[in-house]
Amino acid sequence: DWILTVAYLLASVALGIWAKRYVENLAGYMVAGRKVKVSLGIATFVATELGTVTFVYYGELGYVAGFSGFIIGILAMIAYVVVGRTGFIIENLRRLRVMTIPEYYELRYSRKVRLLGGIILFLGGVLNMGIFLKFDGIFLSEVMGFGPGALAIIMTVMILIVVSYTILGGMFSIVITDFMQFVVLAFGMLVATIAVLWRVDLTSISAAVSNTLGASGVDPFVNPRFGWTFVLWILVCSVAAGALWQPGTSKALASESPEVAKKVFFWTGLTFAGRAMIPMFWGAAALAFFGPGLTSAAAMPRLLGTVVPPGFLGLLVAGMLAASMSTYSAYLLAWSSVLARDVIACARPNDFPESTTVAITRVVAGVIGAFLV
Repeated sequence: DWILTVAYLLASVALGIWAKRYVENLAGYMVAGRKVKVSLGIATFVATELGTVTFVYYGELGYVAGFSGFIIGILAMIAYVVVGRTGFIIENLRRLRVMTIPEYYELRYSRKVRLLGGIILFLGGVLNMGIFLKFDGIFLSEVMGFGPGALAIIMTVMILIVVSYTILGGMFSIVITDFMQFVVLAFGMLVATIAVLWRVDLTSISAAVSNTLGASGVDPFVNPRFGWTFVLWILVCSVAAGALWQPGTSKALASESPEVAKKVFFWTGLTFAGRAMIPMFWGAAALAFFGPGLTSAAAMPRLLGTVVPPGFLGLLVAGMLAASMSTYSAYLLAWSSVLARDVIACARPNDFPESTTVAITRVVAGVIGAFLV
């Protein structure tokens, strides 16, 4: 397990640093020179939006709400497919060749509006990230059997690795490492699902959800956590995020053309149901395996640490590390780019030279990493 995990970490760092050679200018650093094709775009988008924190909160939801939470994944899939099919907002942003969303505000309104939009987007994005590292550390410490005492060490090591290659290679490092992380993550999810089904059969899972949660474990409209207003809100929020969430929108901005951007969003959208439903299923399996009463965030990771056999556990941990690193790297670049280009640079009459903007972006990425720890 340790050999597999450490080897994967070393390979990720080496690959990310190697990609630095392709960074020739600001567009290369922030949007990979706008050269990303469909298959690579799908891989990096899926990897970005599927972090360990995603597994933890969806797994927790499966443990406390059963199958009714599946509606969230279905609505996300519908929203991103619609954005991809219609090109809603993303197509024209790519056509305008902007690198960040607030950059459009200056084209449409004024530099001051861009500054205000940049501040709002940066604060919302970084504060959203604030919980990621802790939840990822909880997952890994539970799966690896370390307990809460190792949380700080795991968190620090993870962020150091990600910050190192994100600062050096920018979007080029992200898309190249994301492709490898996508493959490792997909295999890790497959292994985990087989291991869960090997130890916890479908009948037991269904019975546990029914006996513990009743109708609210299956029907989101009668579950007190959800209901009609929640479902409507999730749909609106998913469409908005699909079009205007900088880490995701940056995949459209890095695409080879507006048409490629639409295809990337459409095909990635089809995976968003599974992105939510698979970890929720693991959470429901944890309810059947352990019963109610565990700390909800730790139940699903503890199940995987129990049922996945040695060797395969190393692959699973590598997959979860892949999920975390791909999410952190994309988010770090997105928010540091917004602060550098749309806040710091906009506080003066003219933009910085490209080399200065890249340098500021790298410093900000390091500061965000320290904030997360």
